[in-house]
Amino acid sequence: MPTPDPGFVAELHRYDKNLRVRWAVRSQAWFIEEYQPRYQHIMRRAGPPSSSPLNMDIWEGFTAGYLHVLTVGPDLLYWRIVEPALHRTDLAKHALADVMHRIEQAEEAEEASIDRRIDTWNEANTREMYDELQWDYGNRIATPMRETPPPRFHVEQRDGYTITVRKGDYSQWVPPA
Repeated sequence: MPTPDPGFVAELHRYDKNLRVRWAVRSQAWFIEEYQPRYQHIMRRAGPPSSSPLNMDIWEGFTAGYLHVLTVGPDLLYWRIVEPALHRTDLAKHALADVMHRIEQAEEAEEASIDRRIDTWNEANTREMYDELQWDYGNRIATPMRETPPPRFHVEQRDGYTITVRKGDYSQWVPPA
């Protein structure tokens, strides 16, 4: 089994301490992998994806806690070749992180909007239910003043509010003195 050049390994660790290089036996290529301990619990539960040599080699690193970053040909393991490719994957990773951050912000804004709508709906319906309950008990309620009051109830308009009375027979209603 081939071993990587110690100078290459030193450059790789200088670039990122979480990266490692290993020879993938089934694929006959170098794998550069990143250590991701937060995925260990998932890695232990999942089974191998398929029997292809590439997938089995990726799975081998996956079970050890590493995620595959880059595949390098058997005779191309030189820092001047690998470093630009690693840099491109890092840019893609940062761009993805930026997109994910923007998506999370949009989701939070949407959730806040939904919460505001629910709160507004709850408040309006609670007030309406309270008014209906008071009407059912025959009490007077105050509502914002309307242009034309409902005809079947006695209505008083004072101080910017409409007071609607639903008690008894309104044809016999006498306003208070």
